[in-house]
Parts: sequence; structure tokens; C-alpha cells
Amino acid sequence: MNKLKISSYSAPDASSKVGEFDLQINPISINIERTTGKNGIKVFGASGLEVATRTRVAQPATVKFSFTLDNTGVIPTPLAETSITQCISQLENLCVENKSTSNQNPFVKLTWGNTFEDLNFGQVEKFEYDYNFFDSNGNPLRVVVQLHVQEVTPLSQSSASSLSSLEGGAGSSFSSAFNSTTASAASSEASTLRNSAEGFISSL
Repeated sequence: MNKLKISSYSAPDASSKVGEFDLQINPISINIERTTGKNGIKVFGASGLEVATRTRVAQPATVKFSFTLDNTGVIPTPLAETSITQCISQLENLCVENKSTSNQNPFVKLTWGNTFEDLNFGQVEKFEYDYNFFDSNGNPLRVVVQLHVQEVTPLSQSSASSLSSLEGGAGSSFSSAFNSTTASAASSEASTLRNSAEGFISSL
């Protein structure tokens, strides 16, 4: 049976692999959430008024799932380590602990059939575990682990989004400045004509 695999990397690059962990029991359900947010940049026109450009863009996906590790002997598939606590330690090392020189948390890649084929590298937002069965000496024999993984936006996409926002902001600023200048010039011309007319009438 194909098992869900959690692979750890020191950078969002396939050549920086640190290690991997195969689940003992595959998750029953996986939640993948994609939202749209508002990205904008504040710019100010010639009149001094703030001009804001707001564009709704797709946000990185968040993957949420839980899985069980069991060392009671009822599961035929053995653990990746000799004990539950050692499995938890390995998962923390792969998913949470900072091992890179860039001072970033590990990057992870999830693999299970084609479930995650449209997702990029991610970083763990939440790593929570619940021991729910113990032996007579207090050693955990079963644990439920929850993982929340936030997808990492590729650099090229992030740069393109920033450039789009800057271009939109610059365009709005230019438009605002042009309209303000045009309105000011029209008002000045009207005032000049009015004064000329009043002077002509006074001379009659």
C-alpha cells in the first residue's frame, strides 16, 4: 500500500533534501484550502490624497490533516522508529526545527498518489500531537498528530504579483496627477477669462 510521505528540505529545491517520513497509517481526510486576499500599495496623487490599488489574488494553499501512530501491536505495519516518542522527535526534526543557514524553518513536500501534485513546497504552520494511550510505565503507545502546511509561493510568481501591484499603483498615481493638473489648468483659464470679461465691461 502506498503511504503518504513527508519529505523535508533545507530550501524549496529538490536538491536540498534532508530526510523523509512515511506515515504508518494514511489519513482518513485531507483539507486543502485556497483563498483570495487583497493586495495593494498606497500611493499619493499630486493633490496629496491617498490613492490605493486593490487587486484580489489567489493566496497559497493550506493543507490540513491528521494521522495516527500506533505501537500497541494491533497495526501490522511497524513504526518508522522503535517508539512513539522517537517518531515524534523525528517529525519535529524534519518539519519544525531550523536546520538551514538561511535561518528558515524546513520546507516540506507531501507525496501520496496525485493528491498533492498541484502543490508547491510548504512550511509547517502547526505541529500538534496528542498522546492518547500509554503502557503501565507511562510510555505512550499511540499518538494522533495534526499537521498544517502552508504552501510557499514560488519566487517568480511572488515577483510578478509585486510588479503588477507596483504598475497598478504607478498608473493610478499618474492618472490622479494628470487629472488634478488638468482640472487646475482649466480652473485657472476660466478665472482668467472671467477677469478679462469683467475688465471689458467696466471700461464701457
